[in-house]
Amino acid sequence: MRTYVIFKKLKGEVIAIFPFVKWSDGCVTSYEHIGQHGACDWLLPYELKNARPSEYADLLAEIKKIYNDCVVEVLKKMPRKGIVRARVS
Repeated sequence: MRTYVIFKKLKGEVIAIFPFVKWSDGCVTSYEHIGQHGACDWLLPYELKNARPSEYADLLAEIKKIYNDCVVEVLKKMPRKGIVRARVS
């Protein structure tokens, strides 16, 4: 199994966003060191800047420990809006 994640910067903090993992209607799943898993409006990642690998390395390591039963693939850019919207509607 494979899960996709993209790392963005939100208010100076790095947030992991899983664009294909629905949290609830209109929301995808996100993950932070503090707060852990939560909802993220599916449009928010399109407004945020990408985090650099050096900024998200420790968060990626934490995620790989949690999702140790699948391959975690880091996306360099968000998928097209139509693809994400279809999965969270």
